Amino acid sequence: MIGIYGAIILTMIIWGSSFVFSKILLTAGLLPHQLIFLRTLLGSITLYFVIKIKKIPIKIEIKDYKNLLLLALFEPFLYFIGENGALLYTSPTIVSLFIAITPLFIQISMFFLAKEPLKSNQLIGTLITIFGIIIATSNGFKLQEINLKGVLLLFLSIISAVFYNYYLSGLIKKYHTLQIVMWQIVIGAIYFLPIVIFRGQELITMQWNAEYITYLLILSLLATGVAYSLYSIVLKRIGVNRTSIFANLIPIITLIISLIMGTEKFHFLKVLSVIIVIFGIYIAQINVKKKRGK
Repeated sequence: MIGIYGAIILTMIIWGSSFVFSKILLTAGLLPHQLIFLRTLLGSITLYFVIKIKKIPIKIEIKDYKNLLLLALFEPFLYFIGENGALLYTSPTIVSLFIAITPLFIQISMFFLAKEPLKSNQLIGTLITIFGIIIATSNGFKLQEINLKGVLLLFLSIISAVFYNYYLSGLIKKYHTLQIVMWQIVIGAIYFLPIVIFRGQELITMQWNAEYITYLLILSLLATGVAYSLYSIVLKRIGVNRTSIFANLIPIITLIISLIMGTEKFHFLKVLSVIIVIFGIYIAQINVKKKRGK
């Protein structure tokens, strides 16, 4: 079980860093749909070769096409339109704060959509972690200014993540993790292709350098390919609710990377927030550990 928790923490580290790298590329001149198209295109090519090497079946049954198309519609298509679009209007830290609220929406939604049990400790743990995140992203306990357009785009991401987890929880019971993720990002790239054809000139005019290419490869191979695969594996083992609670680590990781890169200043409240978030995750998991000990 240590390996499962290590996998989900690694996933959150990759996704936490992706906000910072995405912001850099968007500031450099790429538009959100162009960045996501490149991520899904490169990520799907990489996963295709991995699947071929591992000799994992690629074929999906016709009756599951609808759910797979909806899965890719909600994520990566709508989810990243919201997330990357929001990065144009606000900071990576604020974006990650709103994304961290997603688990609460997922837990409540999965209770109604899939009848997945909703435990009190999961709700309490989620609320504690959100409190920690608010402290981490505050300045003198006053939240930084938030752009309304960015907020609306972030709610698009949250709603998309809810339905993504719903459709994923059904497909993951039937197909291999890499099989689902590969088709998910292939279809996502196809969704973005028409937009890129009409609005893709920045891909050519942007001044690419080694730094930007490195960030793009990290986002494509790690954040899109590896992280989604690990997330799906963990979800299959411990369920949607317990997996999604770890998303609350993302803002803390984003803050740490921002501090390292010099875009954020050190503050005691940010250290305190790390402790609170970790405590919240422990509360959300504590009942599971007790049951395993019986």
